[in-house]
Amino acid sequence: MRGVADDRHSSGRPAAQLDEIEAVVATLRAETIDHLGREAKTLAGIDSLTAGAYTVRSTLNPALQRAAEAALQEGLFRYERSAGRLRFEAAEVNLEDAIRRITADGARAARPAWQEALESVRLPLYDVHWPSAVVLDKGQGKTGNVVRVGLNDGRILALVGANAAVRRALKLYDVVYVQATEARGKTPAHAELRVRPNVQGTAIVLENKTGRVLAMVGGFSYPLSQLNRTTQARRQP
Repeated sequence: MRGVADDRHSSGRPAAQLDEIEAVVATLRAETIDHLGREAKTLAGIDSLTAGAYTVRSTLNPALQRAAEAALQEGLFRYERSAGRLRFEAAEVNLEDAIRRITADGARAARPAWQEALESVRLPLYDVHWPSAVVLDKGQGKTGNVVRVGLNDGRILALVGANAAVRRALKLYDVVYVQATEARGKTPAHAELRVRPNVQGTAIVLENKTGRVLAMVGGFSYPLSQLNRTTQARRQP
């Protein structure tokens, strides 16, 4: 299978737009191949798409697809938080070993070792659109109970939304998801903790005039659950 392309693709697209398309296609590839594999076997009798070379054109809009994924992820988080059911279980990964290796190399870098490690890590939920951050200070001593995290862009911000239980569970160099908020008035810039929700959902965006599917999200994260609730689940009566 050579790829999944927007049906409006042409060689005249700007490079930045093509990069955006490729980024979205990369996150969609596993879920799309699974879905297309089921459809091809059911409708066309094709047992395996990977047995030959196929070009599959899609009406998915890369920008809308990314926006739909981000909106669903944030919406599910906020719903579970408002219901009081949100639970922090563990960090995504820990970068202590990676930071130690970078530091042991001895090469002088323009960026801190934690920032290099954070930029190079591949998180288990690769399709989650929240920014990732690494714990640099657990809030002991002079900093009190304020946990500080480092972001990909090099900023170090206070982490809010982490209660006492979360602060105890966090370890130095743990990676968590956050939502960065810029400074407003007397409120300084900070990073608000984001937690994987247990509740699931789905989203679909259709073009009214043609019925084209412009965006389709089957759940919070494909690596977390491969069930495509848009096509495989049934609505409540």
